[in-house]
Amino acid sequence: MRKRGLLLCLALLLVLCQGCTWPHKKTVTIGGQSVTIDPSVPENTLDAADFSQQADGRVIYTGGKYLTGIDVSAHQGKINWKKVAKQVDFAMIQAGYRGYTEGKLAEDERFRENIQQALKYKLKVGVYFFSQAVTAKEAKAEAKYLLKLIKDYDITLNVAYDWEYIDNVDFGTARTDKIEENAVTECAAAFCQTIADAGYQPAIYCNGMLGYFSYDLSQLPGVDVWYANYADPSPEFAYQIRMWQYSNQGKLDGVTGNVDLNLYFYDPPEEKTT
Repeated sequence: MRKRGLLLCLALLLVLCQGCTWPHKKTVTIGGQSVTIDPSVPENTLDAADFSQQADGRVIYTGGKYLTGIDVSAHQGKINWKKVAKQVDFAMIQAGYRGYTEGKLAEDERFRENIQQALKYKLKVGVYFFSQAVTAKEAKAEAKYLLKLIKDYDITLNVAYDWEYIDNVDFGTARTDKIEENAVTECAAAFCQTIADAGYQPAIYCNGMLGYFSYDLSQLPGVDVWYANYADPSPEFAYQIRMWQYSNQGKLDGVTGNVDLNLYFYDPPEEKTT
């Protein structure tokens, strides 16, 4: 009788606690939706108080060692890298992409010119691939294609996987419109593992919606995050990030039109123990 009563009490407690938020669980709200933060994923330790914005829109970070940079593709047209190199420390350069309809792989039309010029003027360089993979097999093929493109260049920063939904066309036009959420992480894992196996440091590019709802970051250990957020004065993301793309409306001498502005954060020095 006591055992039955105890089980009834436990069942009642479970019913009452459905929908409750336990005190030890952190949550964030994005797009009107609440997300529970996964405690197994390293958290963001960047302090919002260490960021400040200048009159020209550039962001300054005082919390540790960092680099300033841009990311570019053929969209920027011809770039005067001599001028650019006097204003930033690094460039993330699009090397290639997969088409969002037929899914063909292609090299960015200005990749070779951009990377050769960036390296010529002593910028640190990373690369990214715009993915529209819908299977892990496709993502791995993208990584192998990318590795062939970059094999002759000195890549000292991340090799990034830039998977995005195509939201400026009618639904059903893009091959990724009906992809299952778990497949997004599976594709990223396949791409990043292939990149890591080749000796590069992989990263994924994401905004808050992708980072919280499409990616399961617990399945991407050792993969850096390149986070895009233009609305906040600091990178308001719950998980650890390597880079912050903080503006898509930057102005730089040597680049025609707008260009994305980024910060790259070094790991803080480990405390010495005696």
